[in-house]
Amino acid sequence: MDPSNSIGLTYPTVQIDGPYGGGNQEWYKYEVAVMIGGGIGVTPYASILSDLVYGTSTNRYRGVACRKVYFLWICPTHRSWEWFVDVLRTVEERDVMNVIDVHIFITQYFDKFDLRTMMLYICEKHFQSFFKRSIFTGLKAQNHFGRPDFAQIFKFVRGNHPRVNRVGVFSCGPPALTNSIGSACSDVNASRQLPNFMHFCENF
Repeated sequence: MDPSNSIGLTYPTVQIDGPYGGGNQEWYKYEVAVMIGGGIGVTPYASILSDLVYGTSTNRYRGVACRKVYFLWICPTHRSWEWFVDVLRTVEERDVMNVIDVHIFITQYFDKFDLRTMMLYICEKHFQSFFKRSIFTGLKAQNHFGRPDFAQIFKFVRGNHPRVNRVGVFSCGPPALTNSIGSACSDVNASRQLPNFMHFCENF
């Protein structure tokens, strides 16, 4: 349309609803955050973690509350998500302030008491103790075989940060995963000990 010929024309009314933020956008408001990605749910954390280590290493985040992030990646196997292993490798290289603590949970294995799983665990622990790297990914992050016990993880975080009032828990994944995380937060908060765990989630 030529703007010079638009005088006197009646235009339709346009209404915009939004924008709507995702459940992972409030992480910077918490001094300590736990981020949990399941399957393709790791996608939003690729940019969040990369931005966080860049910001902390360049003092761009001097006014941001977040000082420690525990990142849990839950996946059946590394093979389907090799692109994200590369992301984590870059994040570890740039994390000069040691802000991010990464844990990888591999679920497509046998029962944790199965001999084959135990051998994988022993090999991983032995290699980590000598080379400070995972034998499977080359990352500093240690691999765990089986599904995470979220309540125990939150208690571990609480023990590391007893003076923090609130910990932000951000999760992205299938409803079964985010529901179990929410239940674990409620169970841990029931003890009325600080910090409290505030859960925010996105489902797919």
